[in-house]
Amino acid sequence: MKFRVQGRGDYLEMWDVMLPLLEGFAAKIEKHINVLNFHGSKSSPLEVKKGEINLYFWACPPGVEADSGTLERVFGLTLTGGMRDSYIPQFVPQDYIQILDEDTPVALISKSSPEVYVLFDLPHRAPEELTREVLGDLLRLLLQEACIAKAENPEDESPESRFVQICNAWRTNRRKESESKIRRSERRIREVLEELQVQRRRLEEERLLHAGLLESLEQREDEFRKMFKGILEIKGVEWVEVTEKGVSVFTDMIYLDYAGRSYKIGKFKITFGEENPTPDVINLLNEKITGQKYFHHPHIFGDRVPKICGGNLSPGMEKLVMEQDFLNATAVMIRFLRTFNQSSQYVGWLKSNWAPEPLPEKGKGKVKVKVKEKVEEEDL
Repeated sequence: MKFRVQGRGDYLEMWDVMLPLLEGFAAKIEKHINVLNFHGSKSSPLEVKKGEINLYFWACPPGVEADSGTLERVFGLTLTGGMRDSYIPQFVPQDYIQILDEDTPVALISKSSPEVYVLFDLPHRAPEELTREVLGDLLRLLLQEACIAKAENPEDESPESRFVQICNAWRTNRRKESESKIRRSERRIREVLEELQVQRRRLEEERLLHAGLLESLEQREDEFRKMFKGILEIKGVEWVEVTEKGVSVFTDMIYLDYAGRSYKIGKFKITFGEENPTPDVINLLNEKITGQKYFHHPHIFGDRVPKICGGNLSPGMEKLVMEQDFLNATAVMIRFLRTFNQSSQYVGWLKSNWAPEPLPEKGKGKVKVKVKEKVEEEDL
């Protein structure tokens, strides 16, 4: 006899991958299976019929206290995307058998009706192999629980049958414990190998850096002298201050243009320190121009140590500072100060903290002022 597996409703996105595994499971337990994804909602359970099991995903039984959350890993596998959406039970009544991955509940089996509640969104779209592995591990645990249930409720009450069944149940429990230990060890090995790869990359990077530091000091001194002069020639740099704490570059007035208007932001101090690859940046005229202390720039804000909200700026800046390339690091920072992300959030901060420069009076042209020509940072 072939046992039927039927999907009900929506959100069974990986059905083609799941169906062969579910059909094999149905044959082993000799029951038809109805599958429904509650998708985190309070859907009504399906009608319970004789000879059938109802299997629910991202579902929690009525009467079980649970919070909504995410499940990052299960059975030693890292979940992806919406597959991580899950219920986190706070209290499980004795009416349910818990399927645990280590100490984390992943499914609940009703003792009073043929219903299984899988707590997370296993059918969500994910890599096929991941779905296959997670569902396979889950069905193996469900099958073990089915064997235990038969042992606890034997049809044949003879002592010999009970002895055989209870021994099988104990053996099943030991097998579950052994499999859990194997999964924990396999996961730990993967984590150690991943960490080993990270450390190897760091070692190679440090070796390359060390090789550069072994270059002739006299050669590097010449480079540093040229670099210092180059920084002073960058358009927008007024002067440079050098102390034991670091190198500070002082800019002239920074303006931002938006919607045809120019906003005077302020003069900045950019400090590169040995212990901090990301520079500290403060607006020296912040309070004078804006009347407040928090916002230094639409992308720089904070109380004591202003934070730079620079997207992918930090990794490149860290590399330049670690390589002591302060010339390009300064050029990048000044370019950063002269631009901003014109999304609604940053535009709002710009308008609420800085006033636009007045437009020229009608009939009066712009006054041309001849200034000493400086090197644009784009030419570096």
